[in-house]
Parts: sequence; C-alpha cells; structure tokens
Amino acid sequence: TAGNVLGEKEKCLDSGMNDFLPKPLRQNDLLEMLKKYIGFGGQELPEEYSSPENHLDMNLLNEQMGDDEDFKKVFLDLVIQQLSQAEVNIKSGIAEKNSAYLKQILHKLRGTAGTAGLVKLAEKTAQWENKIEENPDYALMEQEIVNELTTGLKLIKDLIQ
Repeated sequence: TAGNVLGEKEKCLDSGMNDFLPKPLRQNDLLEMLKKYIGFGGQELPEEYSSPENHLDMNLLNEQMGDDEDFKKVFLDLVIQQLSQAEVNIKSGIAEKNSAYLKQILHKLRGTAGTAGLVKLAEKTAQWENKIEENPDYALMEQEIVNELTTGLKLIKDLIQ
C-alpha cells in the first residue's frame, strides 16, 4: 500500500488483510514477507541468503578474539552461552507479549551479536528493537530472531570444532 499514515496498518489488518507492506518497498521487507507466507517450497534458501559470510563477519570476530587460542575458546563459549540464553528469553518474552522485557533482551542480543561478528543477527535485532513499541507481529519476530540465532549458533559452534 502507499497508505502509510498512523493507524493505516491496523485498519487494513482489521478489514481482513493478511499483512501490511508499505511503500516505498524495501527488498528485505518483501523477502521476509515472501518467506513468511510462501517460503521457498521446501528448498534451501538462495545462495545469497544462506552464505555464512552474509551472517558472520570473520574479520570483526577475529578483531574481538585476537590471537590467544585459550581466549578464543573462552570467548566463543561465552557467545554460545549468551545466544542460547537469549533464545530462551526471546521465546519467553514473546509468549508473554512483554514488549519492555523484549526490548531489553533485543538490545543485549544486538550487542552480543555485534561483538561476535553476527552481522545479520545484529541487524535483525536492531530492526525489532526499533519496532517493538508499535504493536509488533510477535510470531514474525520470533521466526526471524530464532532463525538468525540458530544460524549464528551453528556458525559459532562450527568455529570451535
């Protein structure tokens, strides 16, 4: 829709629309909407979306870890612990629809993700942190954040092995 005035989204959803995508259309918003409603037919995501480098900036991560192998292990273990706890907290906050709590969790998760080089997770948490006050789509939030958390956890765990 080109209509993007306050309350427009709610009116559209109340009238029976499935969702709301305002103009100007952003490619990432459209992609997320397509994934939400039609997925990719059970196929893998296109290469540009599933490439590890789209999710993990190794240069940024290496800057944080340095050259000390013992520190790297401690650092990566701590990141795994923080991401795992964040997943539990996100799910809890969404179940309770507790926006204030979710905003705190998203803020902390954004910091952890940024420090760990998980650029896509940091981006998603920042987006949701900004949207949390405006009656968010909790199901979509959970899907997007948990998907990125799962991807981030796998990438970080793969670095330890």
